[in-house]
Amino acid sequence: GMLDEVRVAMQTGSPAYRKYARLRLKEAAIAMPPEALGRAVSEERDPAVLEAVGAALATKASNAQKPELLQPLLSRASQDADPGLRAAAVRALQGSPSVEFMAKNGDVVTYEQLVRDSAPEVRQAVVENLVTESAGIYFGHNPELAEAAVKVATATDDPALARRLLGEVSMEAASPEVVR
Repeated sequence: GMLDEVRVAMQTGSPAYRKYARLRLKEAAIAMPPEALGRAVSEERDPAVLEAVGAALATKASNAQKPELLQPLLSRASQDADPGLRAAAVRALQGSPSVEFMAKNGDVVTYEQLVRDSAPEVRQAVVENLVTESAGIYFGHNPELAEAAVKVATATDDPALARRLLGEVSMEAASPEVVR
């Protein structure tokens, strides 16, 4: 029933109600079976709902310290035919330790790969996630995130995205090699 509530909120709700429904789903996700969340991520066709369900799955993975739970979300981010759904899957990772979790999943899907996506909304979501993760999770104190940001900035063909990454992601924890 909670997915139905989120769907209604995303389609017809006010911004405040959409935010409330997303938050409520993320809180409920901690007690939900991960298989149900993974299935919902794999089957969802509405980008706003996918983003909400994906964020709930990312919350579950973070809370349980089980990065493997993100596999359905990472698959959608890298393989879905619909660019809007790929972007939603990437945005769903925002606010989680996504760089760390991607590495723990064997770097099968990375932001460096995703920033090469043909869809501008996917590339923009990658940059937004890294900027948010640097500021909101690690507060500029994570060398792996700084290194990922440099790799993504180097991989993108868009100088504005590279400029934003290198200007807004803290490099204070980056190694001298990465900075070079």
